[in-house]
Amino acid sequence: MIKNICALVVCYKDYEATNKCVNSLINQTIALQKIYVVDNTETPDITNDIYHNENITVLSQGENIGISGAYVLAFKLAIEEGMDWCWTFDQDSKAKPSALEELVYNSKYIKEKKIGIIASTGISSKNGSLFKGNNANWIQFKKPNVRQLIYKCDLVISAGSLTNLEYFKNHDYSFKNMFIDWVDFEICMDMKKNGYGIYSCQTSFFEHYIGGSEVAEYAESEIDEARISNIRLTHLVENSIKVILNSKSFIKYLYLVYHIYKLHKATNKTQKAIFLGSLKKALKNE
Repeated sequence: MIKNICALVVCYKDYEATNKCVNSLINQTIALQKIYVVDNTETPDITNDIYHNENITVLSQGENIGISGAYVLAFKLAIEEGMDWCWTFDQDSKAKPSALEELVYNSKYIKEKKIGIIASTGISSKNGSLFKGNNANWIQFKKPNVRQLIYKCDLVISAGSLTNLEYFKNHDYSFKNMFIDWVDFEICMDMKKNGYGIYSCQTSFFEHYIGGSEVAEYAESEIDEARISNIRLTHLVENSIKVILNSKSFIKYLYLVYHIYKLHKATNKTQKAIFLGSLKKALKNE
């Protein structure tokens, strides 16, 4: 049974979006026990009245510790405070009111005892399309809208992922030095390697503004070349190569070639040198 559920929102500068995300979590049809907001802004300034709530904890290190640092910080505190599951979100996501209830209810259809993640399904905030990157296999044979209610898969993105904190009581945070991008894929792969299942739920929804690796991988029609920053591009290239090559899987090697090709297409002309430099560095290190 899934109980003792908290949520995590990782914030960086955009407080308007963060407030909307937190509000969507407060207004779930079943209550979260805790909501952690990690503010990665260098000079934190969260002042909205919604944070005057004993169930909301705002955390800040006074610097940008990335997605990976925010996860480690919040997961450790959540475990200390008796939480068993953590529903993770980016600031640019908004959960539908019944999203958590759908995850908990439909978990009964999972027979596997070692569940790593049960993920909600993303909907593009831009055009309302179903976000196929949230329920992917390395090689996809079925489109998301023809898949079963809840099913086992290879990967889910971090936004909307109900993550089993029990896992991190017994395993290291393998993603801790990745900063941003591919943190979610690394978590999925590490869990699967240790016998934990990754699941996607087709009746639990959240709105998500697609950016970064999602643009390169899953939403070519939404690509805005200016959207991928130079620092994010570096981590996209280096982290993807590290995660995939460590997998020692031919199928994943093929996926890496596809990923690098799509990412290269998504970069603007001035970023080509950064892309190639990051690629050479990552391959040399591996």
